[in-house]
Amino acid sequence: MFTTEFLVPLKPSTHNHRTRSLRASLAALLAASVLAACGGGGGDSASTSTPNNAPSATAAQVRTVNAIDDAAVATLSIGSRTVNLADVDGPVSDFADMPGDASGNAAASIAVAPERAKALGTTDRETAAGSSSAISVAMEAKPGEKITVIATGDSDSVQTLSVKQTNAAIPADKTGVRVLHAASRVPAVDIYVTAPDAALPATPTIAALKFTQFAPERGQASLQVAKGDYQIRVTEAGKTDVVFDSGKVNLPGGQDVLIAAIPSFVPGSLINLLLLPTEGKPVIVKEPRTSLRAVHLSSDAPAVDVLLDNKRVVRGLNFSEDSSFAKVAAGKVVVKVNAANTATSVISANLDLPANKAVSVVALDKLASIQATVIVDDGNAPAAGKGKLRVLHAASGVPAVDVYLSAPDAALPADAAIKGIEFKSAVPASGAAALEVAAGAYRVRLTLAGKKDVVYDSGPFQIKAREDLIAAAILPKAGSPAQPSPVDLLVVRTRGGNSLLKSIGSTTPLPPPPVGSVTVRAVHASPEAPSVDVLVDGAVAIPKLSFGELSDRTAVAEGTRAVKINVAGTATSVLSANLTLKKDVSYSVVAYDTPAALKALVLEDATKVTFAGARGYIRIANLISDAVGTPEFTGSSSGGAAFGAAANYGETSLGSKSVGVKYTTANGSGAASVGFELESGNFYTVYAIGSADRSKGKPVRLIVSRDSKP
Repeated sequence: MFTTEFLVPLKPSTHNHRTRSLRASLAALLAASVLAACGGGGGDSASTSTPNNAPSATAAQVRTVNAIDDAAVATLSIGSRTVNLADVDGPVSDFADMPGDASGNAAASIAVAPERAKALGTTDRETAAGSSSAISVAMEAKPGEKITVIATGDSDSVQTLSVKQTNAAIPADKTGVRVLHAASRVPAVDIYVTAPDAALPATPTIAALKFTQFAPERGQASLQVAKGDYQIRVTEAGKTDVVFDSGKVNLPGGQDVLIAAIPSFVPGSLINLLLLPTEGKPVIVKEPRTSLRAVHLSSDAPAVDVLLDNKRVVRGLNFSEDSSFAKVAAGKVVVKVNAANTATSVISANLDLPANKAVSVVALDKLASIQATVIVDDGNAPAAGKGKLRVLHAASGVPAVDVYLSAPDAALPADAAIKGIEFKSAVPASGAAALEVAAGAYRVRLTLAGKKDVVYDSGPFQIKAREDLIAAAILPKAGSPAQPSPVDLLVVRTRGGNSLLKSIGSTTPLPPPPVGSVTVRAVHASPEAPSVDVLVDGAVAIPKLSFGELSDRTAVAEGTRAVKINVAGTATSVLSANLTLKKDVSYSVVAYDTPAALKALVLEDATKVTFAGARGYIRIANLISDAVGTPEFTGSSSGGAAFGAAANYGETSLGSKSVGVKYTTANGSGAASVGFELESGNFYTVYAIGSADRSKGKPVRLIVSRDSKP
C-alpha cells in the first residue's frame, strides 16, 4: 500500500470562495492565464527536485503537483529525507523512487506549508509547517508504477488526489490523455480537444467536468488519441463561448499524459494548464491575452450592463460588485456602461487596450455625473508570500486623504503610507506596478490630507499570499442609514469574494464642504410637470417647487456639481445634469418643455447693481411650449429669443415698464404682458412660460425676477 500524508494547519477554514455567475459571454470563471504553448509556442518546463534522486526503472515512483489555490509549498519526503518539493513557481516535482517493503508496497509523506515559509527564507519546509496535522491518502504502488499526487483546495482545506500513469497498452502512434479539474474557484467546464485551428465541435470531448474530477475516471483507461499537435479549448459547462484556448500543443506518442487545470496567480486569470507526461519534462501552458473587467462604484446608480463594441459582455452588475475578467483582443475598443437591460448609456469611452495586461474599468461618482476611470495592471503575479495592493479614492465629494497601513493593534503611524490621494486617483497609478505587501493582518485608517484626525478605520482585515487587491474608498450605498464615517472601504479581490468594510469605532466627521459665493435658484417652467425637488450632490437643495415658481437662492460649493430634478418627495429623477459652477457666480436653472422631453436652461445671473445713470437692464427667456414660430416680444431692447433660450441683457430706461409677448398657435394667436418698476442699475429677467395650447390649462404668462441683489 502506498500512503501519502498532507500536513495542513489545524484551524477552521477562513477562505472566502468567490461564487459569482458568468456575467459575460467572453468571461467565464475559467478565464485562463495560459503559459507559453507547447509545440506552437515553446513551452516552459517546470521541474524541481533535490540532487541525487534520479528514479530507477524498477522502483515505484511518485511526484507532487501543487494546485493549492492560495499558494503553499508541498514537500515530498521519505522518512526524514526531503525528496522533492512543488511550490507555485515550480508547481510539479520530478519523479522520485519510493522504497518498498518485502511485499513491494511503498510509503511516503507530503507536507503542505503556507507560502510564508518561503517568504521568510525557511529552508526546512516541514519545520515551517510545524503546527500542521496529517491528511492521509493510501493506494497500491508496485515496482515500475508512476504515481502523480496532487494537492488542491487551499491551505486551510487541502484535498489530495492521486492517479497512476502508465505507458502500458499505449501504442507508439497514440497518446493516453486524462484531464483533471484542480482549480477550486472554477465552476464545471466543457473541454474540447481538436486539431489545431479546427472549428469548435458541436459536442465537447469531455463534458461538465467538475472540481476534483478526472476524465476518464481513475481506474479506467486513459482516452487514447493519435499522437501529434492539438488545440485544447475550454468553455463553461453547457456554453460555447471559448474562455481558454491553448493554441497548438503537442501530445507525444506512446505516453500517458495527465492534463491538469491548476490555479494561476496572474491578474485576470484563474488557471494554467499543466501537461504531465510519464516521460520528459512537464509543460505549463498559458494564454497571454488582455483581460478586462468592470467594477461598479457609483453609490446611487442602478445595476448596469457593460458592452464592448456594442456586444453586451457583463449583465446586471450591482454597486460594489466587480465582474469576472473577460479575455479580449488588445487594441481600440468602445466600452459602454448601460443601465441594466436598456439601451441607455451612462458612460461611453474609447479605450486602447494594451496587450497582455489586466484592465479594470471602474464606474464611479454619482449617477448624474457618472464617469469611468481605468486601471491597468502589469499582469505579473505577486512575489512569494506577498499580495498586490492598489488604493483607489472613489468617494466623490470627499477631499484628498492620507492612507495609513499598519498592524491591527498598532497606533497610528507617524507617517502615512500614501499621502494626499485625491478623488479618481489610484496609488500606484494605472500602468505602474502595484504595491507588494507581506501576507498577514492589516488595518487601514484614513485622515484628511495633512491631518491626524481619523475619518475612517477598517479594523483588521487579511491580505493573503498571491492575492491581487484594489482597496477602494467609496461612498455608502444611496439610502443607507447615516454613519459616522463618510466612506466605506471595498476590498476588491481578483481571487476571492469582495469585502465591504464599514468603519469601526469613533471617527472625526468631515467638515462641510466650502460654500464660497456660488448661489443657485430654480425656475419651474414646465406647464405639464408636477411639483419637483431640486437636488445638488444627492441632497435636496430646493424642495416642492411648482409650475411658475422661482425659488430663493441657495448657496452651494463651487466646482462640478451633480444636479437632479426629482418628482417632489420621491426618488424619481426627471432630469439630471453635471454642472460646473464657477466661483462668485450666481445661476438660475430653468426646467422647461414637456415632462417627457424635460430640459434645463442654465443662466448666469448679473447680481451686482451697476451705476448706470437712468438705465436698467432686462433680458427675455422664451420658454413657451406649443407655439408656432418665434414669439414677438415688446418693451425690452434685449429682443426676443428662440424656444429654450434667453437673450442678453439690454439697456432700458427707468420707470414703469410693460413687457409683452405675441405668439401664434396651431389654431390662432395669443398675447400676454407683465408690468413692473425698473430701478437704476438693476438687472431683470422676464420668463415667458406656459403653453400656447390653451386646452392644456396652463396659458402663457410672463413672470419677472430681479437678478441683482438689493
